[in-house]
Amino acid sequence: MPPPVPLPQPQRGRGTTVAATIAAVAAVVAAVLAAVAVLGDGGSVPSGTAGQTTGTVALTGEPPTDLQVVKQADTLVLTWRDPTSGRVPFVVTGAPPGVTLRLLGQLPPGTTRFPLNGANTSAGYCFRVAAVYSTDEIGVSTVVCTAATAPTSPG
Repeated sequence: MPPPVPLPQPQRGRGTTVAATIAAVAAVVAAVLAAVAVLGDGGSVPSGTAGQTTGTVALTGEPPTDLQVVKQADTLVLTWRDPTSGRVPFVVTGAPPGVTLRLLGQLPPGTTRFPLNGANTSAGYCFRVAAVYSTDEIGVSTVVCTAATAPTSPG
């Protein structure tokens, strides 16, 4: 008679891994919400605010720099310099001038380009990018706006 086949042992630590994953996701969501709250301030957070706090979010992280917007057909392409060499995620906000900035995208670490497809490139828009260092620390770029262009009349 062959020896009995051992029953599979229950995996230990799986619950801990799941709990840690959920906590990490919750932390990222909290960081994004905090960044959006600061970025959605309509551009009233001036540049050069490193070391200051806004509510519970510290603006102590190095901000993305060289934010530029280029029009390409029906797409606005945002580009910036990553001050972290690919270590932190980014949040992009934007809106027409005079309107509170809203979340446009949450981007993985190392991303330095954001295409806004289907944009009305003749309308004016303002954008801001934040580097999310932690749930309570972000670096916020300056606000960059595109100018509205007047429609051209035929011939």
